[in-house]
Amino acid sequence: MKQVIITIISILLLIVTYLIIDHFLFDGFKTSFIHEDGFQAKYFARSETQNKTAIILIGGGQWGNYWGEQFANKGYVGLSLPYTRLEGLPDLPEEIPLEYFEKAID
Repeated sequence: MKQVIITIISILLLIVTYLIIDHFLFDGFKTSFIHEDGFQAKYFARSETQNKTAIILIGGGQWGNYWGEQFANKGYVGLSLPYTRLEGLPDLPEEIPLEYFEKAID
């Protein structure tokens, strides 16, 4: 019985710790991965953000993700749009069809 109580307390402590860390590290927004219709992106927005301007960060990668997070912190929607070197995307920028960027705007 004592071991069951310790296990339950440990699990509750882990859940509370996760929620606290989640709040401080992620500043109230989550990253969503979009991978559909030949289109790949990372979507950054606060949960309460509605009907705001979306800023498309062409190039994706580390800097696109960084700026997507910064815009989300300011209340905008950030869309980090990679166009090379991921599965399903070409290796060279000149190989990407322009229609790929139209999908991001739509």
